[in-house]
Amino acid sequence: MRNSTKQEDLVKAFKALLKEEKFSYQSEIVLALQDDGFENINQSKVSRMLTKFGAMPKWRWSIAYLQNWVYPPPAC
Repeated sequence: MRNSTKQEDLVKAFKALLKEEKFSYQSEIVLALQDDGFENINQSKVSRMLTKFGAMPKWRWSIAYLQNWVYPPPAC
């Protein structure tokens, strides 16, 4: 698989994960992407992707946690 194809697959998987699930920590996103077969993903790459696609953390209130960060889906 070419690098550009790998990158495109990573971006698609990344956006799909953020639309389907709520993540409070970047490490959770790393583990989810690794589970999807992206073995070379790391926290710094996830951080750059979150910034690039505009998925900045927002506060969420819940009964279980008074406050925690949640990464919303990036705009497509």
